[in-house]
Order: sequence, then C-alpha cells, then structure tokens
Amino acid sequence: MLPIKILDRHLLRKRAGLLRIDFAGEHRLASALQRPGDVRPRRNFQIVSPDLQPEIVVVAEARDVRSAAVRGDDHTSRQIADQITRWAAPRGFRTAEVFAHHPRVLAALSRNDFDGAYRHAVAISPAGTFASHVPHALWVAFDLVEAAMRTDRHAQAVAHVAAMTEADIAAISPRMALIQAGSSALVAPDHDAQELFERALSTPNAAHWPFELARIRLAYGERLRRMRATAESRSHLAVALEEFDRLGATPWALRASIELRASGQSIASAAGEPTAVCLTAQQRAIASLAATGLTNKQIGARLYLSPRTVSAHLYHIFPKLGITSRAALRDALGFAGTDRPSHNENGQR
Repeated sequence: MLPIKILDRHLLRKRAGLLRIDFAGEHRLASALQRPGDVRPRRNFQIVSPDLQPEIVVVAEARDVRSAAVRGDDHTSRQIADQITRWAAPRGFRTAEVFAHHPRVLAALSRNDFDGAYRHAVAISPAGTFASHVPHALWVAFDLVEAAMRTDRHAQAVAHVAAMTEADIAAISPRMALIQAGSSALVAPDHDAQELFERALSTPNAAHWPFELARIRLAYGERLRRMRATAESRSHLAVALEEFDRLGATPWALRASIELRASGQSIASAAGEPTAVCLTAQQRAIASLAATGLTNKQIGARLYLSPRTVSAHLYHIFPKLGITSRAALRDALGFAGTDRPSHNENGQR
C-alpha cells in the first residue's frame, strides 16, 4: 500500500476556494463544453494575488485550453500549455507550470496514451497525495485514477482514491463529489463496481457536469462489457456516446463508439464514412483501435482477442478499405466524422 499524504482538509478546501476550483468558474467551462465552436489560444494572462501569500495564481484562459483538449484539438491545447510554461518558467511561477500539465493529461487521454496521461498527472501531484500548494491536483484526480488503472498501476489508483476519501474532497463541490464517487467505482472489484457506479451516476447535481458524467458512464459501460454484462453495457455506452457527440468531445465519442461496436451494437456511420459499411462490428472496432495507434497486443487486451487474431482481422480489413498500411486507417475510416448508434436494437442496419 502506498503512503497517503494529504493536506489538512480544511486548508485543502480553502486553497481550492482561492483558485475557485476552476480558474474563474467551472460553470463557464461546462457551458463552453455544451456548445460546439472553435477554441483558439490567447496571449493575455490574468494575475490574481489571493490573500494567502506567497501563492500567486496565474489564470491562463483555462476554459479554452481544457475545451481544446476535450475536443481533441491537440495543436491548440499544446500551444496554450506551451505558452503557459514559457511564460511561467522564467518567472518562477510554479503554480502555472504545474497547471500546464492538466491539458496535457486530457490530450494524452484523448489519444489513449494512458501512460503519458499518468506521467503528466503525477507531475501535478504524486499518486496517493494532494501535494501542498497544488490544488490543481483536484482537477486531475479522476484522470490520474483512470490512467493508473489502464496501465496496471492498481496500487497507485487505490491509494489516490483513499487520499480523496481522507481529504473528503466530495464536500468541496458537487463536481468533486462526482469525481470522488466515479474514482471509487473505477478501483472497485467487480462485485462492488455496479453499485458504486450507480451511486456515482446519482450524485446530486451531476447533470451540471456533463463531460465528467459521460466519462463515468463510459467507464461503467466498459466495465460492464468486461464483466460480460453486454446488454447492460450498451445502454450506458450509447448514452455516453450521445453526450460526447453533443459536447463535441470527439476523442471520447470515438472511444464510446468503439466500445459499442465491440459489444455487438451496430453503429450508423455519419456522412463522409462510406467505407464503414463493408466492415463487421468487430472489424470496425479493431480498425478504429488500430487507427488510434494501439498495438495488436493492446487491441487484443481491449477486445478479448489474441494478437494473432487481431492481425488476421487487419489482414482482411486493409483490402476492404482499399489501403495497405495502418497509417492510412484514420483517413479510410473517416475519423473526422461523428458516429451515432443505430436505433435498431437487433444489431442490424
């Protein structure tokens, strides 16, 4: 068991309050994620000096950078994060430097780079801790736990959930309550997971945080599918896909659609994906995962197939799509489009 180091919970809440948890309002971020639109890097940085010295908080258009990362706009999120780092490093503003890891965590998660997401998350605060003077650690708590679970760092994930519980971050805000509940469900054994996921989804005011709620629902659907509760998983995955689609969170919508296909659910392709109709649900799931850069071994682990079986499927997929390499998969699958589940429950188009 990893050691758990936390701030006094009252000081943690006070510092979280000084940063307003969200760089000038989580509600503004939630609103931004509820409507499509371009996010562009900005160059103005607002300096805020809270009463608790010597902390100086740099508010660097966080809504924009997180929105870009959520929507899969790697270029913009990386550009803004780099701007923050370049501005803060020579001035010794460690708070801002640490914050710059947050969009990098989200960007890595959007690429299924769970190891990279974990490394950026623990750069903010190590697993099992909420480092002193780093309230940003609250924002990546769920990200750290998910990335740890995805990279076989179960002890670190459990330690971080224990730290959340000990610090009682759920008392800070409804969003923190949702994150703590969702994180607890992620690390739970199968026989407890369903109850904990249901409890997380019923968190009061959870609907105010649609992106976080959809991510927890996606994780729930993924867990149910791995528990062979396939029919139950589809309803949660379909709702998550619909919500990600509405929010413009394209990478997460893709992940939900891949899980839906793996469950046997037929997915109706959007306009611009004419090649999709020639693939079976399983072939489409394999091709989509391969297009994100996963290896055959990683794809097999996700879909409960051997690497050799994955390779055999890809051997047949390439000629169907008229391509000869994995590098061409993204274009062939039309990832710029958005997938929606069909309404035919028997799995037929």
